[in-house]
Amino acid sequence: MGQDTFYELTKRSIPVTKNTGTGLSCRDSVITVRTDKGMNFLDFSYDLHCHYKDLDLYEFSIPSPKNSPAMSLCKSKFLNNEMNNYDYTEMLVDSSFWPHNNTLTEEMTHIIKSAWSPPNFIENKSVLSILNNIGGVEMFVQQQYQFKTVLDLSTYCKESLDHNPSPKTFEELKTSVYLVETCSICWAPKLNTDRSCYFVTAQKDGCILFWQIFNTEPPILKEKVKTCLSVIKNMLWIPRTETTFWLICANILGQVNVFVMQTVNGDISFLHPHLLWEYKDRMVASHLQYINHKDGLILFYGKHRHLIVQLVDANFRVITEHMENVNDYRITNIKRAIDGYYLSTVNVKIYKLDISLLGQTLNVELSPVDLKESYSTYELYSLCFSETGTLCMLGMVDRRHLCRKEPLKVEVIFLSTDAKLNSIMTLLLNNPTEQLTHYWDCIEALRYNIIKTKSMPELDYDSLYRQGSNEIYKLKIYLIVLIFFLNMQKMALISSDFTLPELSVDKVKEKILFLHAQSNIGSLYKKYQKSGELTKLEKESLFGSISYLEYCAKNYKSEVVVDQNILKFGKENNFEYPCQSCDSTISEGERPPLELKLGQ
Repeated sequence: MGQDTFYELTKRSIPVTKNTGTGLSCRDSVITVRTDKGMNFLDFSYDLHCHYKDLDLYEFSIPSPKNSPAMSLCKSKFLNNEMNNYDYTEMLVDSSFWPHNNTLTEEMTHIIKSAWSPPNFIENKSVLSILNNIGGVEMFVQQQYQFKTVLDLSTYCKESLDHNPSPKTFEELKTSVYLVETCSICWAPKLNTDRSCYFVTAQKDGCILFWQIFNTEPPILKEKVKTCLSVIKNMLWIPRTETTFWLICANILGQVNVFVMQTVNGDISFLHPHLLWEYKDRMVASHLQYINHKDGLILFYGKHRHLIVQLVDANFRVITEHMENVNDYRITNIKRAIDGYYLSTVNVKIYKLDISLLGQTLNVELSPVDLKESYSTYELYSLCFSETGTLCMLGMVDRRHLCRKEPLKVEVIFLSTDAKLNSIMTLLLNNPTEQLTHYWDCIEALRYNIIKTKSMPELDYDSLYRQGSNEIYKLKIYLIVLIFFLNMQKMALISSDFTLPELSVDKVKEKILFLHAQSNIGSLYKKYQKSGELTKLEKESLFGSISYLEYCAKNYKSEVVVDQNILKFGKENNFEYPCQSCDSTISEGERPPLELKLGQ
């Protein structure tokens, strides 16, 4: 991938009020784009019948949250009294005190950081946590094409910390505000056994809070670590053993610290701190990444124009380190993809990052990635890859002197390579999960490539259809290919010599439903044998699956084999459904008898 040429598939422009850069991230096929006023989302439309010679994307957005735990503090009564000019100026310059004025809060609040939780957390989806510049933390979860708030952590930060609720002087106000406001956030990389997840917030006074976030219950503050650090800008949770983890913290002075933490029976405790980068160079360590190595790890991050790579042993000693000026331009991102790590700089240069260890000597290689377009007038602020690595997204700002003839905008540019597009079918067929849940970037790129090349991928479709007789996932892949083929035929974009073994979409869909019904019957009956009971919904699902098999036996006049024990158990509850037109009970009519053998 690093040697192939990336070329542009499509781009999306997002209007902004000022060009201050942007940040991209991707999770569950959703691409987030951070702008000056909120968070924009790009998601696939999931339309197999789309005829666009482009990626079919749906865009929606949420405004920047305006919440702050210091809202009531900054509106204390003493502010109505006289203040000296120095204190008043600090209140206007420091965003921590902007909640004292509604206009400042409304006009100047923006998102400074966002972070995704591990997959399948709340409502079987990842949670997006957002931190604004006035210290508020809010969490969102996707529902269809919208994100809804599931937790405002700012309220709990204020309630859990011992602060002065009625400051009398500006110094007292500053102490309380810096205690309750958050300056950085971080998720644990995995869910706990009880489906909860740990979340870390760093307060502006240097205090680090460890939270346990639940699906429906209020969050619990598990540990509070007092530090002497200045404002912490970036954090990274690194699991070490089943009971310990390291929390890497980079502060505004440029230092990098590691806090060794322990988890026992759901409780978090602080063990000891260590300093990994002691110099107060005023260059904040950003884009923290790591690679496990024996008992230690290789930690690497960006410091303005420099790439720092450190080998840290199990005793937290820096054995050796490597510092390199990449290309004399600011590093804007270091991201992990399927095939390794990539580094980008603001002058639209992307490098494949290879780190190896020869003895105790670090070998760092930066291989330039070939871009077909030059983007000479652009600045690159963010880089990310789709879940499968098929698509590469760049967050760019065009810095041409337009004399205000064009509106300001952030452009999200989608890239890929010929090698990636040509290997999509192989990637889909070799999917270890055998689910299409997070593979829609492959499907959308496949549709794009078929329309672009006006040809179907080279594959033994007869063999794929035969395999689909017993494998649901293979039959789903065949159905997708079939829909793309029929669309191409309608548009007369494909040769008449090419054909597929089965051209009926309805027939393929019924086969998929038939296989699903068989699989559902077998899994539910095994669960009943193991636990001795099923929920009402599971019983209804079992009844519906058996009814569908009976429908197939009648409609196709073929024998459907079902185990008699399953049939008897599934028919113990006869569920009836009213007609949506006349409200009378739907009559299923006569059916041929069933004989089932589990596994056929």
